[in-house]
Amino acid sequence: MIRSGLRAAAVSVFAAGAMLFLGAGTSSAQIAHEAQNEVSTTQDTSFFITVVGTVEAGVEHDCLILTTTGGSTYQLTGNINSSYIGQQVVVRGVLDPDGASYCMQGTPLHVISVNGY
Repeated sequence: MIRSGLRAAAVSVFAAGAMLFLGAGTSSAQIAHEAQNEVSTTQDTSFFITVVGTVEAGVEHDCLILTTTGGSTYQLTGNINSSYIGQQVVVRGVLDPDGASYCMQGTPLHVISVNGY
Protein backbone atom coordinates (compact mmCIF):
# COMPACT_ATOMS: atom_id res chain seq x y z
CA MET A 1 0.00 0.00 0.00
CA ILE A 2 2.79 2.45 0.90
CA ARG A 3 4.68 1.47 -2.25
CA SER A 4 1.71 2.23 -4.51
CA GLY A 5 1.16 5.54 -2.72
CA LEU A 6 4.79 6.50 -3.27
CA ARG A 7 4.54 5.47 -6.90
CA ALA A 8 1.43 7.63 -7.36
CA ALA A 9 3.15 10.56 -5.65
CA ALA A 10 6.19 10.19 -7.89
CA VAL A 11 3.97 10.06 -10.97
CA SER A 12 2.12 13.19 -9.80
CA VAL A 13 5.37 15.09 -9.23
CA PHE A 14 6.68 14.07 -12.65
CA ALA A 15 3.40 14.96 -14.37
CA ALA A 16 3.34 18.40 -12.76
CA GLY A 17 6.91 19.08 -13.86
CA ALA A 18 6.22 17.72 -17.33
CA MET A 19 3.21 20.03 -17.73
CA LEU A 20 5.40 23.01 -16.91
CA PHE A 21 8.20 21.76 -19.13
CA LEU A 22 6.18 20.58 -22.13
CA GLY A 23 3.66 23.40 -22.23
CA ALA A 24 0.06 23.45 -23.37
CA GLY A 25 0.67 21.44 -26.56
CA THR A 26 0.66 18.13 -24.69
CA SER A 27 -2.52 16.62 -23.30
CA SER A 28 -2.74 15.59 -19.66
CA ALA A 29 -3.41 12.00 -20.78
CA GLN A 30 -0.14 11.97 -22.72
CA ILE A 31 1.73 13.42 -19.75
CA ALA A 32 0.20 10.88 -17.36
CA HIS A 33 1.14 8.05 -19.74
CA GLU A 34 4.72 9.34 -20.02
CA ALA A 35 4.91 9.80 -16.25
CA GLN A 36 3.79 6.23 -15.68
CA ASN A 37 6.57 5.05 -18.00
CA GLU A 38 9.09 7.35 -16.30
CA VAL A 39 8.67 5.84 -12.83
CA SER A 40 10.33 2.44 -12.65
CA THR A 41 11.08 0.32 -9.63
CA THR A 42 14.77 -0.09 -8.78
CA GLN A 43 14.11 -1.84 -5.47
CA ASP A 44 11.18 -2.08 -3.10
CA THR A 45 11.12 1.56 -2.01
CA SER A 46 13.21 3.41 -4.60
CA PHE A 47 11.96 4.94 -7.85
CA PHE A 48 13.42 6.89 -10.76
CA ILE A 49 11.73 10.29 -10.89
CA THR A 50 12.13 13.60 -12.67
CA VAL A 51 11.25 16.78 -10.77
CA VAL A 52 11.42 20.52 -11.43
CA GLY A 53 12.21 22.96 -8.65
CA THR A 54 14.62 25.42 -7.07
CA VAL A 55 17.82 24.33 -5.32
CA GLU A 56 18.38 25.81 -1.86
CA ALA A 57 20.99 25.39 0.84
CA GLY A 58 19.78 23.12 3.61
CA VAL A 59 19.86 24.00 7.29
CA GLU A 60 22.73 21.55 7.82
CA HIS A 61 26.21 22.07 6.29
CA ASP A 62 26.62 20.64 2.76
CA CYS A 63 22.92 19.80 2.38
CA LEU A 64 21.14 20.77 -0.84
CA ILE A 65 17.35 20.85 -0.95
CA LEU A 66 15.10 21.00 -4.02
CA THR A 67 11.73 22.67 -3.49
CA THR A 68 9.08 22.20 -6.18
CA THR A 69 6.45 24.78 -7.07
CA GLY A 70 3.94 22.43 -5.39
CA GLY A 71 5.86 22.64 -2.12
CA SER A 72 7.46 19.17 -2.11
CA THR A 73 11.03 19.02 -0.84
CA TYR A 74 13.83 16.64 -1.73
CA GLN A 75 17.26 16.30 -0.19
CA LEU A 76 19.67 16.09 -3.14
CA THR A 77 22.64 13.71 -3.02
CA GLY A 78 25.01 12.41 -5.64
CA ASN A 79 25.73 14.22 -8.91
CA ILE A 80 25.07 17.83 -7.79
CA ASN A 81 27.01 20.66 -6.15
CA SER A 82 26.39 24.03 -4.51
CA SER A 83 26.78 25.93 -7.81
CA TYR A 84 23.07 25.16 -8.42
CA ILE A 85 21.86 27.05 -5.30
CA GLY A 86 19.20 29.57 -6.31
CA GLN A 87 18.65 28.02 -9.75
CA GLN A 88 15.51 26.39 -11.08
CA VAL A 89 16.48 22.95 -12.39
CA VAL A 90 15.17 19.68 -13.76
CA VAL A 91 16.52 16.77 -11.69
CA ARG A 92 16.37 13.10 -12.63
CA GLY A 93 17.24 10.68 -9.89
CA VAL A 94 16.38 7.79 -7.63
CA LEU A 95 13.89 8.57 -4.89
CA ASP A 96 14.74 6.84 -1.61
CA PRO A 97 11.93 7.60 0.87
CA ASP A 98 13.41 5.22 3.47
CA GLY A 99 16.91 6.71 3.22
CA ALA A 100 18.42 8.25 6.33
CA SER A 101 20.47 11.44 6.34
CA TYR A 102 21.85 14.04 8.71
CA CYS A 103 20.21 16.74 6.56
CA MET A 104 16.75 15.87 7.91
CA GLN A 105 14.97 17.90 5.23
CA GLY A 106 12.94 16.45 2.39
CA THR A 107 12.86 13.00 0.88
CA PRO A 108 16.32 11.76 -0.16
CA LEU A 109 16.80 11.93 -3.93
CA HIS A 110 20.05 10.57 -5.40
CA VAL A 111 20.73 12.80 -8.44
CA ILE A 112 21.61 11.13 -11.73
CA SER A 113 21.37 14.27 -13.85
CA VAL A 114 20.57 17.94 -13.35
CA ASN A 115 19.85 20.58 -16.00
CA GLY A 116 18.89 24.24 -15.86
CA TYR A 117 15.21 24.89 -16.46
